[in-house]
Amino acid sequence: MRTLYLQRSLSMNGRGALGGRVLVDRLRAESEELLLGHLVHPEDKVPPAHSPVRRDVISETEFLGFAPNVVVMEDGLFTGRDGFWRIERHLAEEFVADGGTLVVADADRTVLQEQQAGYLDAASFLGARPAYLQGRWPLESVDTKRCWGSHKQIRCLPEQMYVSDWLRPVYDGIPEIVCGWPVRHTSTGSLLASCNKDSTMVYAAGGPEPDAVPWASVRQAGAGFVVLMTGGVTHDAWLRGSPHNTAWMVNVCRFLTAEADVERRRTQAVTRSPESLFLSHAHHDKDLVSATYRLLKSEHAVGSWIDAEELLPGDSLPEHITAAVGRATVFVLFWSEAAAASSWVRRELDIALGTPTPTLIVVRLDRTAVPDPVAELVRIEAADMSPLEIAGRLSEAIRKRRRRERVEEARRRPVQNSCTGENG
Repeated sequence: MRTLYLQRSLSMNGRGALGGRVLVDRLRAESEELLLGHLVHPEDKVPPAHSPVRRDVISETEFLGFAPNVVVMEDGLFTGRDGFWRIERHLAEEFVADGGTLVVADADRTVLQEQQAGYLDAASFLGARPAYLQGRWPLESVDTKRCWGSHKQIRCLPEQMYVSDWLRPVYDGIPEIVCGWPVRHTSTGSLLASCNKDSTMVYAAGGPEPDAVPWASVRQAGAGFVVLMTGGVTHDAWLRGSPHNTAWMVNVCRFLTAEADVERRRTQAVTRSPESLFLSHAHHDKDLVSATYRLLKSEHAVGSWIDAEELLPGDSLPEHITAAVGRATVFVLFWSEAAAASSWVRRELDIALGTPTPTLIVVRLDRTAVPDPVAELVRIEAADMSPLEIAGRLSEAIRKRRRRERVEEARRRPVQNSCTGENG
């Protein structure tokens, strides 16, 4: 996992800034990399470097460059009472649609009371709507049988919960979790957690009523997931009450990340990548390149052009190759001793060098020196790679290049003067 953890408040607020220190430490150990902040801002809203809050603000460029696949938000989706998204809505929607997992945690009674308008407005994104008594007060719960600290800090037992079957694996090895001040919400997605069927009650208009109080749900959007937890779960206070909360949160992140990977692959099977690769190679390397071509298509949904698959008897070779190189977004040069001796490979490379559109990637199949025009390009050294490995490396290289382009595009956006509203 690559995890972005957004703490509940600014670092200048002292120890209260990061409530889930135990969880952060565990996620850092479980993640390839973890980035800590408070919110994500567009470039024009990022405070200057000397500002005491600069380290708490992740710029959109930094967010795209870090490329998390999990975002955990302490203390809910918004900052303050005005419904200001801690990650701008369009960016959050894009992140989830692309296969990210966004966990909105700790939206408890107090948070939902202060930010009611924001959560009602965000219900379509969250796939869930908190319940309010008489339209004003969050519908909170109590449990006198299973509690920790107070009757509103509830020990939730998996066997007593309502949980969608496909999400049950997140409870492997988890005997209980503690949720502070849970609030009931209705969901159009899947149930992740509730209080206890046999002992939890809500304060309704007519007094206490039995209610299992669903308080955590999962909505799938595109290839990714949005998780809403309308109760306190990440704070060290709850982790002291139940150390299993930490393991459960990690399970949720890991499980949904794995599910998103599966969904992304399934989507790729029916949705072609916008990329189009021209695979330039010598006839001697045809078998390896043809296998790579098939894997790019089947495993990564990347469109590719290879003469053996695309040309028909009677086609003009120079005409079709020139057209194919011109249409390609990426020109892949499979370089080898045989390629160095091939006049056609040299000709294809010359066409690519004279075409402004394609990105050039060199895949070197042996130790043959690369031609001068592309000698300084970072290349894929594939002498000992299988077609499966080469296809994977190509797909990853293209994905990273496109991510870099998005970062550069974000940097080029005109910065708006916050006082005048003019571009500067």
